[in-house]
This record gives sequence, C-alpha cells and structure tokens, in this order.
Amino acid sequence: MKRGGVGGRALRDAKVRPARRPRPAPRGFTLLELLLATAILAMISTAMVGTLRTLTGGFAANENDAESARSTDVVLGHIDRYGRTATAILFPAANDSSPDSLVFIAGIDQDGDGRVNEDPPGDASGDGRPGLKNVDDDGDGLVDEDAIGRQPSDPGYGGYVPNVGITLRTNDDDEDGVEDEDPIDTVVFRYRPGGVIEESVDGVTQTIGTGFTGFMASHAVSNTGVHTVSARLLLGQAGNSDKTFTRVVEPVNDGRLNGVLTDQ
Repeated sequence: MKRGGVGGRALRDAKVRPARRPRPAPRGFTLLELLLATAILAMISTAMVGTLRTLTGGFAANENDAESARSTDVVLGHIDRYGRTATAILFPAANDSSPDSLVFIAGIDQDGDGRVNEDPPGDASGDGRPGLKNVDDDGDGLVDEDAIGRQPSDPGYGGYVPNVGITLRTNDDDEDGVEDEDPIDTVVFRYRPGGVIEESVDGVTQTIGTGFTGFMASHAVSNTGVHTVSARLLLGQAGNSDKTFTRVVEPVNDGRLNGVLTDQ
C-alpha cells in the first residue's frame, strides 16, 4: 500500500512550483525622453499653425478678389448703362482725360413718352407758349394748346378752369399738359480718397464701389465725329501690381437721337 495519499501529493506539488515573483512597478519617462517628445510636438504644432494660416489667408484672398470683382462689375455696369444713353459728355472734354470724374447728360426718359430730356425746368424757348411758338411740338394736330387742348384762337385760351387751374402752361416744353416732367439728367461718377466710387444722378449721390486704387476716364472723338468714353479702374492686389479693368462705351445716341453727341 502506497503512502502519502492526498497530503503527500500536495506537499510534492508545493516543492515543485516556484514562488511567484512580484511584478516590477511601471517605469516613468526619463527627462531626455520628455524633452524629445516636447520638441517633436512643438515642431508638429508649428507646422499645423503655418498650414492653417496659409489656408485662412487663401480663403480671405479669394473672398477679397470675389468682392472686388463684384464691385468692379457694378461700377462699370453703371457707367456703361448711362454712357450708352448719353446725349452729351460734359467732362472730360473731347480728347482729354480725368483721374477723378466722369460727367454725362444721360438720356433718361422720365415720363415714358419715348423722348428724353425734352421738358426741362422753365420755358426752354422763352417765347411764352407751350413748346415752340406756332409749332405742333407733340404732333397731335394742335398748336400751342393749353392744358385742356384749347389753341390760341379759341375762346378762353389759357384761362382758369376749376379743378385744373391756369391752363396756359408756358413751361410745358413738349405740349403734353405737364410742366417740367422730363428734365435734363446729369450723371456724375467721382473717385474719392479711400478708393470709393460715387455716383450722383440729378443730385442724389450713392456709393457704388469701394476698394479701388485708381480711376481714369477718357473722352475720345474719332475723325468721323464718333464720341467714345473709356473708364478704367485699378484694384490694388497685396504683393502684386494693380489689376486694371477697362470699359469702352460708345453712346447709342451719337448722331441718331437728340442730335449729335457733343462735349459741352
């Protein structure tokens, strides 16, 4: 019969198994490792900041370029619109240029009768009659008619009528019964300090563009008498030379409406 039993086997196992060694405590970073890690992080952060600045600067530059393009389109569009309907170029003079101003007499049909600037303030002819004396100015078969259609030979011509008033309206230069309703329209474009372009129509002024570094308006007359206006805008670009935008306008009224376009 074998000796030892369960107790002996446990004793033998205890002798065979080695004792467990305690795990070593986690080792921290050395000072050198911390310095190296800090230096690497600093270099990565610097590179990221530079990249972000470049991207941000690029976005801002693109936005500025887009805004400048919009402003340029607005200014040149306004000059084009009024220039093409101009009946006169007041400034600059023929074959001259100006660094700050451009002035048109614009052909604006204020009363929608198909004619422009035909009824300015006052009696344009100075003859005391609607339109030109003894002329059917509006082509209606009546000559120098008053506000209710009476001609000089008719009884009561030019007199007072209830709800109408004095019917002889000598300031009615186009004989339509209304005085001074389609005056001469002066349109002025000015370049102001600070890069601002202003537009003034019949004395009402508004800013139509900003951010410009220069403006030049030129008025040329060809050998055949054709007038053209050239408007040039300069836009400053950071680190680059100015961008130039030019619009050349030939008024459609030149020799075809209200007489030949002239500088005055």
